[in-house]
Amino acid sequence: YEDLDEYGTWRADEGYGNIWVPTRVVAGWSPYHDGHWAWIDPWGWTWVDDAPWGFAVSHYGRWTNMRGTWGWVPGPVAIRPVYAPALVAFVGGNNFQLSISTGNVGGVAWFPLGPRDVYRPAYPVSRGYFTNINTSNTVINNTNITNVYNNTNVTNITYVNRQVPGAIVAVPAAAFVRSQPVARSAVTVSKEVMGTAAVTGVAAVVPIQESVRGAAPAGRKPPAQLMERAIVAKAAPPPAPVPFAAKQPALAANPGKPLDVAALAALKPTAPVPARPVKLVGPSPSTPSNIKSEAGAPVAPQSPPALAPPPERKGKSELREQPGQAAAPNAAAPPGPARRPEPVPAPPPATKSDGTPATRAPVDREPKDGAPQTTDRSGSRTPASAPPPLRPASPPAVKPDNTPAARTPFDREPREAPPQQNGRPEARPTPSASPPRPDAERRAPGPKPEAVKREEQKTEEQLKHEEEDKKRKQ
Repeated sequence: YEDLDEYGTWRADEGYGNIWVPTRVVAGWSPYHDGHWAWIDPWGWTWVDDAPWGFAVSHYGRWTNMRGTWGWVPGPVAIRPVYAPALVAFVGGNNFQLSISTGNVGGVAWFPLGPRDVYRPAYPVSRGYFTNINTSNTVINNTNITNVYNNTNVTNITYVNRQVPGAIVAVPAAAFVRSQPVARSAVTVSKEVMGTAAVTGVAAVVPIQESVRGAAPAGRKPPAQLMERAIVAKAAPPPAPVPFAAKQPALAANPGKPLDVAALAALKPTAPVPARPVKLVGPSPSTPSNIKSEAGAPVAPQSPPALAPPPERKGKSELREQPGQAAAPNAAAPPGPARRPEPVPAPPPATKSDGTPATRAPVDREPKDGAPQTTDRSGSRTPASAPPPLRPASPPAVKPDNTPAARTPFDREPREAPPQQNGRPEARPTPSASPPRPDAERRAPGPKPEAVKREEQKTEEQLKHEEEDKKRKQ
């Protein structure tokens, strides 16, 4: 409707309701004039309009002429429309002749159907389809539809648009079958010839290869390497369509009428279809034996690819390089099982001269030569009591007006300088939670806990053992 609103206007008519009238057409224009005919299965001869708004008005509804102006009448709003290849009636038949500059030639002519005209498809249809394609595109009496369906002779039917000047468009049969533009090949026919010519529902013209692909030049074939590539599909491919060359003899027997399903099933391709390898992929690991490729050869069952096992998870001790172990292998090498470090044997326990085990000090806790030390992750030892290094204090920040800027709570310097007294900073009392108590009020030390006593006894015993060892060595 947007295309129709842009290229035309709507009018209200007492007999037909809303009618659309095109506004961007030349003088003397008539429907089914700017475009060409093409052979499209399964409908047969199909009109292809050149106007940007020509699709809807060419395959649905009807046309009426209002005092020299053409208007399109859509079908009922409450009924879903049925597509038609071209809502026209053909004139002439097999013996229809046109007079051109080179002489008389065979021709084809047609005119648009009116709002009360019954459309008779050229392709085989059922009785219900015949009714639906007419009632959905125009307001028409069912009795009239039944009469036309049962009457094979359409020459005695009156068509309202047949007598309208300029409604009939005629072209030579050669231009019609080669899908050439109608506006460029149209031939003017006298009113007397059109009045005596028979009306038919079928354009009795046998299609050729140009009728299928249109007036465009033949395209180039794809490279052979492309035809050898495998087809990947989830379902078996459908059977190859019957080529147009195989259908031409049957189409010549009934000019202008497409083949029905039974006639297509009886045809076989004149040339074998090139084989294409087909690879089926899907959730099922097997393929039924009745699935075949386009050339008819059975397709080998394809199993889904096996999933690779998940990589083995390594512990923290395996990810770090152990002392005395080779470096990690190259990333390009295939992954192997993780190598666990060999356990380091513990040193034998020390014994005294009388065979009794000696008391050992905790390892790496208190070396003999100095203060207690700690061991970090890298293995280096640092004194435990050493304070962390201090960073030099940064100079205080100053604003552009030489006033001190606000500092963050992470700075070590105070926010303001302490008061000066005789050139020296004045000492400030350190705040404390409670005032200091006199020595007399301080609590006397209580008895030591039993655990502390036992530790002191162990230390005295160790000193005695060490003195005895020194004496024995001397």
